[in-house]
Amino acid sequence: MDTPNIGKLLKKPSILNGNKDKKEKFNLIQYLKESKIELKKVSWPTRKETLKNTWIVIGLSFGVAFFLGFWDYIFTTALEWYLKI
Repeated sequence: MDTPNIGKLLKKPSILNGNKDKKEKFNLIQYLKESKIELKKVSWPTRKETLKNTWIVIGLSFGVAFFLGFWDYIFTTALEWYLKI
């Protein structure tokens, strides 16, 4: 199976070939236009999916905080008890 030449797939193959003498000027307007086109191709999550994932992250964050807080309390108490002896 032939693999495609990456240089042919990109608009600026000179970057891959290491030709640093052919620098192109950065064009902000062109960059923004291309970004807008690419953002239209994105498969954005629905509101329901976003809310579900947000609650999962919040729940996991509280779970990890509780877990770490619990073990911090246990080790702090044990260390204080040990140092009092």
